[in-house]
Order: sequence, then structure tokens, then C-alpha cells
Amino acid sequence: MVYSIAIIPGDGIGPEIMDATLRVLESIDIEFDSRIVEAGDKAFREHGSYLPNDTLEAARKSDAVLKGPIGESAKHVVLPLRQDLGLFANLRPAKSIQGINTRLMADEEVDLLIVRENSEGLYSRVGGRKADVSFDIKITTRQASENIMRLGCHQARERRKLVTVVHKANVLQSDLLFQEVCHEVGREYDDLKIEQMYVDNCAYQLIREPSQFDVIVTPNLYGDILSDEASWVQGGLGLSPGANIGNLRGMFEPVHGAAFDIAKQNVANPIAMILSAVMMLDWLGTTHSDEQSSKWAHRIETAVNTTILQGHRTRDLGGKLTTKEFASHIIRNL
Repeated sequence: MVYSIAIIPGDGIGPEIMDATLRVLESIDIEFDSRIVEAGDKAFREHGSYLPNDTLEAARKSDAVLKGPIGESAKHVVLPLRQDLGLFANLRPAKSIQGINTRLMADEEVDLLIVRENSEGLYSRVGGRKADVSFDIKITTRQASENIMRLGCHQARERRKLVTVVHKANVLQSDLLFQEVCHEVGREYDDLKIEQMYVDNCAYQLIREPSQFDVIVTPNLYGDILSDEASWVQGGLGLSPGANIGNLRGMFEPVHGAAFDIAKQNVANPIAMILSAVMMLDWLGTTHSDEQSSKWAHRIETAVNTTILQGHRTRDLGGKLTTKEFASHIIRNL
């Protein structure tokens, strides 16, 4: 099967880590019909638009979008893409990686997944400013809350069967609706254990005992913040992938930003970008019942872990390898 992929390299270190990722994808036995398109700061400078029509059209026609980090114009690119493509869920895993030193307790292993509502909340782009007053409206709907909870429950069924619904329903009316809908949907999944937790306590527990979590289901803003916090369990944002999925399409991107301070130096860590491609392959395999794609997703992830265990690291992980050299080691370990 040939998959149509829209490639958005992005800004800052984006083109470098995307190049490393594409080299890995070119080395596997999956055929892609890829088209490189522009979005972000550079696109605005060159085309007068953060998200050119050609890019949006390419994304609509593709089986998936593989996107690098966007710079200062992220809100003009990421949010419109998520909304236009119907990507109502943001999946952000945080998993301890053998060989990466973190502040986890000895022998503690963490494997959690944050399932973030992606289409509304405080990121609905509804708000304004007048003189010294500004506001953003937090929109919460029954349908979006039901969609994200149902997806979270399906994800939990493939994992350790625990869902933690995170909100601030003791203060916010919008979160009260979210809590009520999640509770209603959760009753349909009697094979799962479903818990409730306030977002401030969740932030604390992610530091205190992250291994207690399996699947966290939460509104948009909380998921954005908590997933950045949770990245510490695997060694930082440079190792944190992400997936934006809907009923028909998917967009896959690293959690981290454009890191302009190290751009064009060939020193950026490409792991988060490569693992985002792993999530893309796994999603394509599941969506299209393609065992080959799912198999290669597993093999690339294993190759990344093997490369780390062999002591091959980029600078941020205490090593000396360049972006290109690190990708070459992953390819050898395939």
C-alpha cells in the first residue's frame, strides 16, 4: 500500500530533524507518496501566509501529515490544521526509556498516555481584547467531551485498563460538564477502572508518583501543560512525540518547539520527531489494517531504544553525536 504523506518541515530545528526522520522512513519497506509543503514563520516570510492554501489542500488530500515544530506562528498553523482536519484528539505518550537518566525512583517504570481534547476549550480561538481588558472563551460541548472520553477508554483497553479523568470541576462550570459526560461514558466500560482527579493535584502526582497513571483524559489546555510536565519521565521534550487524530485523518508532530538557538548546527535531538513518525506508522497500520506498517513502527521504536542503550547520544543527552549521525545509528539498528 502507498501512503500519501504531507511533510511540513517547520521552523528552527524542524528541517534538520525532519531530514533525519525521512532518512529513517526511506530505509524501511513501506512506500510513501510524500509532498513537502511549507507552514510557519518561514512560510509567512516567503509566501505572505503562515498556512498557505497549497499546504492546507495537501494536508486535506493526504493520508497523514508529518509536521516539524513551528516557531512564533504556531497558533496560526497548528490550531487551524487541527480544526480544519477534524483532529479532535491529541495523544501524547510519556514512557521511561532504559538508558536515559531521570529523577524516577529506582526500578520505577512509567508508561502513561495523555489523551487531550483538541478541538475546543480555551484553544477555540474565540476571544478578544479592548484596551486593558482581554478575554478568551472556554468552550466545552457534550459531543467533544464524549468523543475524547470514548477514545481514551478505547486506548485504555489496549493498555492497563485505567483511565484518570482530569479537570477542575470544583471551580469551573465548563469542567463540570466535561466531568459529567466523562462519567456517563465511563459507565459503558465496566472492564475499566475510571478515576477522577483535579488538575492541580494531577500536576503534583505526575512529579510525586507518575507510575500510578495509565491513560489521562483531559481538556485542551490542561493536556497541553500536563504533557510537557510528563515529558520529564523519559528525559525531556526532545524525546516526546505527539499525534493529532480524528475519524479520518492524522497529524504527527514532536511536542517540543523550534529551538532557534541551536538551529542549522546539526546538533538537535531527532528522537521526538522520529517517534512521532512511529506513531504515524502505527496509526496508519491500525486505520488501514496494515500489519506491515504496524510492524515497522515497532521496529523503529526498538531501534531508537537500542541506539540509546549502545551509548549513542546527541548533545542534550550527554553525548557528542550530530543529528545526522544519530539517525545513521538508528538506521543501522533496524
